[in-house]
Amino acid sequence: MDFLKSAVASAIAKGSSFPYSLGDRVDIADSIWTLHNATKREDGSACSIFTFEIASNKSRLPLAKNAVRKSRTLRHPGVLKVLDTIETETTIYIVTERVVPLSWHVKRRSISEETAKWGLYTVASTLKFINGDAASVHGAIRASSVFTSESGEWKLGGFDILSSMNDDQAVIYTYGSLVPDAARYTPPEIVKGGWDAVKRHPLTAVDSYGLAILVYEVFNGNFTGGDQVGRTTNIPPSMHQSYKRLGTANPKLRLNAAHFVEQGKKTGGFFETPLIRLTDDIDSLGLKSEAEREEFLK
Repeated sequence: MDFLKSAVASAIAKGSSFPYSLGDRVDIADSIWTLHNATKREDGSACSIFTFEIASNKSRLPLAKNAVRKSRTLRHPGVLKVLDTIETETTIYIVTERVVPLSWHVKRRSISEETAKWGLYTVASTLKFINGDAASVHGAIRASSVFTSESGEWKLGGFDILSSMNDDQAVIYTYGSLVPDAARYTPPEIVKGGWDAVKRHPLTAVDSYGLAILVYEVFNGNFTGGDQVGRTTNIPPSMHQSYKRLGTANPKLRLNAAHFVEQGKKTGGFFETPLIRLTDDIDSLGLKSEAEREEFLK
């Protein structure tokens, strides 16, 4: 960290063309990245910068480079918005909208049930897109891969091993175990058969298991290991059945994110909340008739 500060200070002192000013470091768990609040020099606008020091973490360089590639191409409202990426001989930077780690709120147990459901709905809907439309596996769904924007929205990041299943040489097969704290979050089939096991099971299986862990973390404040997956402590009763199916040990029987959303949106379901209805209505406002828009605004 001191190396980063001195390197940046030195570059600025020499009239560096680096277009951002780094501010306070933001604590971020389970990550190969260091996160800073920052501002764009040109206009003073707020942003966040994820930095990766190559010299001190060479073995994980393929993960950092993969995260840069994926963050440039993956576009979805529920994905962390990337403003810029910069690569030098010593450091990789990913510049995003201003965010804070969701894990801050999780550890403080400061998330209301209504907000938790709204956030989980966003993440599950984003996973539905990644697994379905993008035919990809995120591979590291957990609280430390989710961030909250200045407007309070949950944004999915942590793309270090996000891989297209159309790519036979995907990063996830070779480097999946290099994700920090991977062992604590790894599904049983991966523990048993390695990351190549992804090829032998439903594309959605690994991320479904991660989503179950995220549900547990959000409602309990932490996650210590696989024996907690499926426990319903502090999880809303209406979510129990679907949640347990997300994290079942047999990957072929796991509920996928799309079906989790579908079950939650059924009449009386756990995603049928005023906040989720409101945001869905706002998102679809452009599709409504003039009379429907007037009714909504009233």
